[in-house]
Amino acid sequence: MCVIRLKIVPFFSDASIGDGAAKQLHQIKLRMMQAQLSVIRLKKQLVKARAKIQNLEEQLKKLKDRDYDMRFTADMVNASGVNGLFRYYCGFEFCEFENLCQFLLVSEDTKQPAPLHLRNKSLSISLRDQLFLVLMRLRNNFDMKDLGYRFHISQPNVSIICSDWINYLFRRFAEISWWPQKSVLQSVMPEKYKEDFPNTIAIIDCTEIKIQTPSSLKVQSQCYSDYKSASTLKSLVACDSLGSVMFASKLFTGSISDKEIFVQSGFSKTLSALLECGYLEAGDGIMADKGFNIAEEVEKLGLKLNLPPFARSGMQMSLQDVEFTKKIAKHRVHVERAIGKIKKFKILSAIIKNKTLGSIDQIWYVCSMLTNFQPPLLPIPYV
Repeated sequence: MCVIRLKIVPFFSDASIGDGAAKQLHQIKLRMMQAQLSVIRLKKQLVKARAKIQNLEEQLKKLKDRDYDMRFTADMVNASGVNGLFRYYCGFEFCEFENLCQFLLVSEDTKQPAPLHLRNKSLSISLRDQLFLVLMRLRNNFDMKDLGYRFHISQPNVSIICSDWINYLFRRFAEISWWPQKSVLQSVMPEKYKEDFPNTIAIIDCTEIKIQTPSSLKVQSQCYSDYKSASTLKSLVACDSLGSVMFASKLFTGSISDKEIFVQSGFSKTLSALLECGYLEAGDGIMADKGFNIAEEVEKLGLKLNLPPFARSGMQMSLQDVEFTKKIAKHRVHVERAIGKIKKFKILSAIIKNKTLGSIDQIWYVCSMLTNFQPPLLPIPYV
C-alpha cells in the first residue's frame, strides 16, 4: 500500500509567493503595526487633552467666579473701608445712595418695580449698580471705556445705560414740585435770614458752562460770552434760604442777558403760577444780583425785588446802602454755593463736546436736582 504525504502551505505564506512580494507584505505588516501604535499614542494624547481641557474649564470657571466677586459695585466700594471713597465716586454717602435708590423705585431688595425700559436682562449688572455707574459718570466724568472695564460690560452697553438713566431721571425729577409752600420755607429759614429778609422766598442767579466752539459762525456769536470770553450755555437757578435748588432753567446760549433769561426760561410764569395757587403772596421778595434789571417785570407780578443798591456817579454810597449791600451779599452767597454744588458734577465743569449737546439740557437738570438729595448747605433749624 502506497502512502502519499502532502505538505500544507498557508495560502499567503512567504513560501507561496516570491521574495519581492514577501518583502512587500512584510513592510505592510510593519506599517500596520506602526499605525496601531500611532492610534494608541493618539488615544493617550486625546485622553490627556480632554483632561487638560477639563482643567482649563475649571480654572476659567474659577476666574469668572472671582471676576464676578471682584466686579466694581456700590457694595464693593462701600465695603472697601476707605474713608470718603463712596462720596468721591458718586457724590453721595452710601446711606444717601440707598435713599436715592428707594426714591427712584429701583431697590431690588424691596422688589419694587423698576421702569421696564431699564430692566435689560441681557446685562449682567443690577439696577442699583447701573445707577451707581451713571452717578460716577456724572460726578467724575469717567470715560465710557473706563466704566466698561470697571463694571465688566461693553462700551456700547455703558452708553445705553447712561442714556436710558439720564432720560428716566429727567422725567422723574420733572414730575416733582421742588418749590415748597411759603409756610414751609419760612419755617426752615435761618434766624439771621428771617431777621433780615423774612418775606424773601427765593435767591436767583445765572451761571454758565463752557462748550466746544461751534462750527457755525452764527452759533458762535450766539454762544460767545463776554463774561467768560468763551462759548458757553447759560441757565437761571433759584434756591431757598438753605441753598436747596427750587428751579433750574434749561440752557440758553451764552450771549443772552439776565433779563431775557428771566422771561424766556419760564421763571416769570412759574412765579405767576405760584401766586395763583397760594405758594407765594403779593409783596414777597426775590433776591438777585445787580445784573438782573428785572424790577419792572417783578413788580408787575406783585412781588418785590431785593437788589444791592447802585452807587451814584461820583458819589460815595451812604452808610445805610453799605449795610444793606452787606446783608444781601451775606445771604445771596447761598445761591452761588448751590451752583457750586451743581458744578461739582465734573461732567458739567469740563468743556462740553458738541456730541453731548443733544442731551446737555437733561444732564444739567438732573445734576441740579441731584444736589437736593445731598445734605443742605446750612443745617435745617429745629421745627
